[in-house]
Amino acid sequence: LNDPSEMSKPHKKFRKQLNLDDKGYDPEQQVGRYIVDELNEEEMKVIEVFGDYVHANPKQFNAEDEITLTGSCYTARDKWEHDQKKIEWLEEQGYEVTILWASDTEEQAREKI
Repeated sequence: LNDPSEMSKPHKKFRKQLNLDDKGYDPEQQVGRYIVDELNEEEMKVIEVFGDYVHANPKQFNAEDEITLTGSCYTARDKWEHDQKKIEWLEEQGYEVTILWASDTEEQAREKI
């Protein structure tokens, strides 16, 4: 946890562009059984940085498209359902969850947060 080498390139990019350190966010934190990309515990905010392929960006994938990674294969629908369960659980705990997609521009990311 909290190891910068574990962050994806998009995560590192957004962390720097959005000055998340200065905004009270800590990277790679555990909340319950989940690891979240960015956590501002004081404000109860979570930012997740989703890779377009790994998380099957709905703008780029259909529900039945298969995502193949080393050691795993799943449909876009399966990933969306898994991610949605995590988001819903975090929201039930009182967290505001923001999703940034790897393909988001800096301007789009700023608008979201």
